[in-house]
Amino acid sequence: MALAKTCCGAIKRFRLELPNFMNPPSITVLQGARTYKQHSYRYNKELYRRRLKVGPIEVTPRSKQLNWNEDVELEAFTHRISEKLSRVGVRQAFTDMSYSRSTAQLVKEVIGDSVQGQELDALDTSAGNEQMAESGDNLARNFIKDFIKMQFPHLPEEGVGSILEFLMSTEKLAHVGKHLGITDLILYDGFPVPSEPVARSLLALVSLINEEQGEERACAFVRDFIITQLIGEDIDAIFPITSAMTRLVGLLEKKGQGEPISRLLEHCGQATAVSCYFVGIYSDNELIGKAPGETLEIAEEMAAHDALMSLYGIQENRLPFDFNTTYKQYGILNSGTQPTLLSSEQH
Repeated sequence: MALAKTCCGAIKRFRLELPNFMNPPSITVLQGARTYKQHSYRYNKELYRRRLKVGPIEVTPRSKQLNWNEDVELEAFTHRISEKLSRVGVRQAFTDMSYSRSTAQLVKEVIGDSVQGQELDALDTSAGNEQMAESGDNLARNFIKDFIKMQFPHLPEEGVGSILEFLMSTEKLAHVGKHLGITDLILYDGFPVPSEPVARSLLALVSLINEEQGEERACAFVRDFIITQLIGEDIDAIFPITSAMTRLVGLLEKKGQGEPISRLLEHCGQATAVSCYFVGIYSDNELIGKAPGETLEIAEEMAAHDALMSLYGIQENRLPFDFNTTYKQYGILNSGTQPTLLSSEQH
């Protein structure tokens, strides 16, 4: 009897000492952590199938949406560029010739043969912005050219033309017009609107500002929105200099200075694959340019390139552009005198 009690006590102690084997604990699962709704997969799969069946969503212009108000948008645009312009003028500046022609053709189809050919041609050209764009293009080009000459007085005409074409390129003008919101306001026969109509609309806007606000305001608009695209740009990339030594010889000859003389300033690693030569260009015993290169020829060409950039005034450590003043445009073009500087307060 005593032996039986001893065995039972040992078994109880054994169970208490090894609970993991005799009584494994229950697993606690957080609510919603390991669950999955079976109907969710079938529901999402059906939605995806219907989306593929319908096809891609057609992209519509902003003017086709329900909350579009043309008058409010035009008024907001004039405030956005800080100009007081008539709503009719802005609407004409943003009307492309393709839209005018399509509208005139629609009028002819509706009215019939009562519209004569000359009347139809007049209807085509009266509402378009082609003439305004040409006027704005001339104004912008003249002012940008004068502005570049004021900032870089020693830059040759070739460099001035390269910077001018960079700023007046269709891609750059379309970039400015897109970020001003012209893409949503332009009337164009088709969608999406390509770059050319946006660029023409921006130039037409310059012409409109010139007509209603004056030439100074139009030049200030060109300065603030178009010329400022030069910020952060590498002038050397816009105006690449080729045959640097030949150009340098001709430039120094015109300036009445001595011929350029190359001198080796430093060198290292001549017998290795990473050799480096540092060449300086002297004129009248004055260092005018220096640069490194893998060979003597490359270093000499790069030093001549550095000397030309310093003489042209487009070196990397030049002063930043001065956008705090505007220039009276036709005082330069017509009289040939120095431009009159107008402070921003007078503007």
